[in-house]
Amino acid sequence: MSSKTSQYRRTGEFPEEYFVQECIDEHFGKKGFNRIEANCVDYVAEHPDTGDRWHIEAYGASAAIGLDFRLGLGQLIRGISHRNTKYALALPDIPQYRNQIKNIEPWVRRSLNLHWILVDREGGIAILEP
Repeated sequence: MSSKTSQYRRTGEFPEEYFVQECIDEHFGKKGFNRIEANCVDYVAEHPDTGDRWHIEAYGASAAIGLDFRLGLGQLIRGISHRNTKYALALPDIPQYRNQIKNIEPWVRRSLNLHWILVDREGGIAILEP
């Protein structure tokens, strides 16, 4: 995992937020993305060759999964500023979050270019495109 631990909260165990954030950092770093410091969301990265840009809000499991999910969506939507940016909510791959993502209509996700990034127990990443 990355050495950027001081900027994250909580511990590094699945399904906590820190674990999700570290897996995202590692995944995009291996793909050649450069992390950009930003206050709008947890993770912003751009690829120097392709120009692909991601804005990602990460959440872990909590006692208030539905509330966290809605807060994450609100933070992402508030920060939408460019059509070509990929926006994503990164979540641990657990049934409670899978149930939440089913409630967002596909046409809404396409309109917002909203991706789901699911992180499994081993740190594997699945990106579900709109």
